[in-house]
Amino acid sequence: CLVDEFGPQFWPQWDKTLLSNGWRKRPRQTILPTAEIMTIVIHFHQSHDRQF
Repeated sequence: CLVDEFGPQFWPQWDKTLLSNGWRKRPRQTILPTAEIMTIVIHFHQSHDRQF
């Protein structure tokens, strides 16, 4: 799946660009894997239905 291949390359780059506000954050586990969240976002944007 393209989303599964995209994630490991994208997230480290994304983390480098985030600005810090000085607070330390705990990395929390998510309920859904990142690939599933990205798949939902992609399908939402392709559906043209804005009543989510």
